[in-house]
This record gives sequence, structure tokens and C-alpha cells, in this order.
Amino acid sequence: MIRSLFITCWCVAAVASHAAADDSDDEALRADEVKPDQFDPLTCRQKKRQVTASVDAIPVTLVDFNLSGALTDPEPTLRTLLAPTMQRHRVLSEDLREEATAAAAAIGYQLVGLGTKDTPNGKHAQVHLSPMPIVRKVNVKIRQSIRDTLTTPLFEEEVQRRM
Repeated sequence: MIRSLFITCWCVAAVASHAAADDSDDEALRADEVKPDQFDPLTCRQKKRQVTASVDAIPVTLVDFNLSGALTDPEPTLRTLLAPTMQRHRVLSEDLREEATAAAAAIGYQLVGLGTKDTPNGKHAQVHLSPMPIVRKVNVKIRQSIRDTLTTPLFEEEVQRRM
């Protein structure tokens, strides 16, 4: 009886000392762990450029606008979508550039350039656009055998629906 009590106490003490050694090893490993930096999405935003225009500069008055660039949509459609922004600002300014950039981004394009072109009617804004790289369509083909089709609940339609 005393012998079994002694063996039980000895086993409990051995397990306790082993657990304490593991805890100290875990603490040492945690101290050596490299922790990832927290991602801040605000660091990806472009900083606004400082405009260095002279005070006496005469603003360029715009009569109309032309579109150029690699357009994936019909030009009349894009003109219709950008017309309210371009008509609101009849002067080539930083406000026009910011709003045109936002309007182009809303319809899936990136404003590459905004300049002027002289015409007999007056100055036209030259808006150069480029399509944003957006995934517009994904085709999924899952090659399943008949046995897999009957035993698994995952089908092509479900995969496409969840994307």
C-alpha cells in the first residue's frame, strides 16, 4: 500500500516537473517568435499631388471632351456616363481631375491622362482611359466521375454561384 502510494506521488511529481519544463520551453519559443506586421490599407492610397500653379495663371476653359485609350465599352456609352462630371467642371482644374478619376473608377476604368486639345470650337478635354484589371467572368470545370458526382454534394453550379 505504501509502495503504491509512493509510486503514485512519484509519477505525479514527474509529470508536474515535465509540464513545468514544457511551459518554460513554450515561453522561450514565444519570445523567439516573429510576429507579423499589421496591414494598414491606408498605406496603399496615393497621396495627393501638390499643385504648383502660379496665382496669375488663367484657367483653361473647356468646351467639350474627347475619349481615347483602350476602351472595352462603346465610346458613346462612356461619354454618356462621364458627361455629368465633365459638364460640371468647365475649367481644367484639380477638382475636375479628382472627380474624373472617381467617375472613371466607378465604371471600371482608370484615368491615365487628362489634357487639352485645341479645336476650331475651342479647347476640348482629352480624357485618356484604360480598363482596370477586373475579373469579369470565371469558368469552372470540375471533372468528376459519376461515382464522385453521386457521393459528393459539390457541383459546378454551386462553385460558380459561390464565386
